Amino acid sequence: MIIQIRKHMFNGRALKIFGIVVAALLLLPISVTQIIQFFFTTTPWVAKVNSHLITPEDLHRRVIAQDFQLQLMRQRFGQYADFYIKMMGLDRDPKKVAVENLISDDLLNQAADKMDIHVSSDYVADKLSNPLYILQHLPIAVPAHLIDENGISVHALRAYLRQTGLTMSEFEDQVKKALERNLLDKMVTQTAYVPQFVLRDYYMTEFSGKQFSIASLSLDEFAKKEEQKPITEQELKQYFDEQNAQSKRYAVPEQRSGLVWRFDPASYGITVDAKEIDSYYSNHKNDYKQAPAQIQVRKIVIAATTPEAAEKANKLHEKLAANEADFARIAKENSSDKATAAQGGLMPLFAQGTHDREFEKAAFALQNKGDISPVIATKDGYEILQLVEKKPATYKPLSAVESEIKNDLMQQQFSARFVADARKVIEESKANPAAVTDFVVKKAGKRTVLNKVSASQDPFVKGLFRITPGSYAADMEGDLGVMVQLDKVEKAYIPSLDSIADKVKKDLYAKRAESALDGAIRTKLQEAQGKDRAAFSALFGGAVETTNMITPRDNAAINSLSARGITPDRIFQLEKVGMVTAAKGDRKGYIIRLDAVEPLNETELNAKKSVIKKQIQGQEEQLVFGGFVASLYRSATIKQNESQMNS
Repeated sequence: MIIQIRKHMFNGRALKIFGIVVAALLLLPISVTQIIQFFFTTTPWVAKVNSHLITPEDLHRRVIAQDFQLQLMRQRFGQYADFYIKMMGLDRDPKKVAVENLISDDLLNQAADKMDIHVSSDYVADKLSNPLYILQHLPIAVPAHLIDENGISVHALRAYLRQTGLTMSEFEDQVKKALERNLLDKMVTQTAYVPQFVLRDYYMTEFSGKQFSIASLSLDEFAKKEEQKPITEQELKQYFDEQNAQSKRYAVPEQRSGLVWRFDPASYGITVDAKEIDSYYSNHKNDYKQAPAQIQVRKIVIAATTPEAAEKANKLHEKLAANEADFARIAKENSSDKATAAQGGLMPLFAQGTHDREFEKAAFALQNKGDISPVIATKDGYEILQLVEKKPATYKPLSAVESEIKNDLMQQQFSARFVADARKVIEESKANPAAVTDFVVKKAGKRTVLNKVSASQDPFVKGLFRITPGSYAADMEGDLGVMVQLDKVEKAYIPSLDSIADKVKKDLYAKRAESALDGAIRTKLQEAQGKDRAAFSALFGGAVETTNMITPRDNAAINSLSARGITPDRIFQLEKVGMVTAAKGDRKGYIIRLDAVEPLNETELNAKKSVIKKQIQGQEEQLVFGGFVASLYRSATIKQNESQMNS
């Protein structure tokens, strides 16, 4: 039928060519299904950027990478993590965020290709051996949990590749593209310029002290007033209906009941022999370092970067090349680093990742005791090194990690087998209902009853919401395998107003109080414009507090204001005395007036200019790069496939 339909699309010479190709394919050892797929299957895509496709696999991997990034942020920032996550826009739908970022990256990749920006394998290897660089510049391409003191942990990387479905070559290409985007970023942002008036404005905003008057409006007072007003049945019904129409606020979500069985590698029957453990240990020995390789050197530092300093360093190097034994004496007489100069330039033993990058490269390149490095340029100036001692890395003995390796190998095999095994059994159960029971007994699955659970991101719950009553689903839940069977579905519904009338009434009163507070803030903000300090105070019946002279760097004062909901960025943007702004915090509204500004201190401004310029430069670079990306969007053809997004 498909061929008949297709036939009408061809005529004459094209039809003959089609017939020849089909005949040739029929002679090859491939199936009819493969032939049909050859002609009629198209690659699924979630977005098209010009002619390039972003696939569902790309989206899946990016969502996983974003999840790792969120986990790291929560570990690093603790209670403040949600604030930073929201600021970065990562609190929205993970798929939408991932697609937006993939499109942006793709546009930059295409721009880098057009500008012939490419990195060598040596450049990639160099960057991947620097843990700090990876954390700062490759957070998505290389999640932080893959990094150890030497760069990327091979053991952690293998697990990550299994989880994301990436091949090693795909991972390397992903890193390469990220590095090329970083180089493109540098090229574009070199055009950023910071004018003098911006420096002055920044100084006044960030360093000059400011004093404020703060008037408060209490939400509780408005709530008391609103609660004195009756709510009619019609008003309550209207609010109830509006809330359900807008957001289904009072809907009881769909709930499902069923069974879940959990399986672990130990009871599943996975076995690992001593030979496999020994082979894995030999191939992944770097994952079991007890102590990293260390090195001890003597150094001579010429603490300047002038031509004269370079000449002095080169002359000293010539002397040392003629007589290596003089290194300690020459270091004492010439090194700018007084702490090590007193010891003949001798430094303590150190490992990689603890000193300047160029310094370490030169140090670890030395092979034999007494060897002297070339003159190298570092952040401290010009340096010359001499090897004193090298201590090789030490490793945990196999006996100490044997149990860990065994568990890892069992987990790897289990993760690779479970879902395929479970889905095969589920398919068999259609003809043999006892197949699942036999599988659960044989593999020692642990049974749990699920009663009225709502949709969530837990793998077993997601599985429960993908199937129909009586059906099964299987997935991985961390290190465990899970199989679920759906028993009962209770559809989402909106309860009657009578059954939750008290709650709805409480919500309506709260909304009215919030609206009354918002209206009062708008009115008072308008009335406060242009008022002097006395008139401002009188406007609020004298219930106004006054701050000390504070700057954005007065942490105690800033934290106190922030805790109340008064955003420092907003109030420090007030420039002229008498300007006002508003803020809302926990059950309070605020009107803030700028009372006084410290005069510009020209001497301090000049002293801080270089520091300020560095701080602002980053902001200017972001603006320039943002404009560049926006121009790429404007000139691109971008389409999104919502059906794949929602699948």
